[in-house]
Amino acid sequence: MMDDRNTEKGLGYLLSISAFFLPLVQTVSIVCFILIMIIRLKSKNERGIISGNFFKSPLFWGLPLLYLWHLVGLIWTENFKYADLT
Repeated sequence: MMDDRNTEKGLGYLLSISAFFLPLVQTVSIVCFILIMIIRLKSKNERGIISGNFFKSPLFWGLPLLYLWHLVGLIWTENFKYADLT
């Protein structure tokens, strides 16, 4: 029980840090998001909730499909300067 509260506090802190640094230093926000993902996926119960929501809602499929579509476009193109993500 105490571990759950500490985990929730830690996730809240990571999310706050990420929100603060998002307009300033995106790298810190990305690291925070990755840590949040790792912490949430560490728990078996959380994995079940996340995967259940992902497979139930077609809206959650949009972002990975958009990313894959972008990758297909990058493979298809010859103009890699235009496709630079930085």
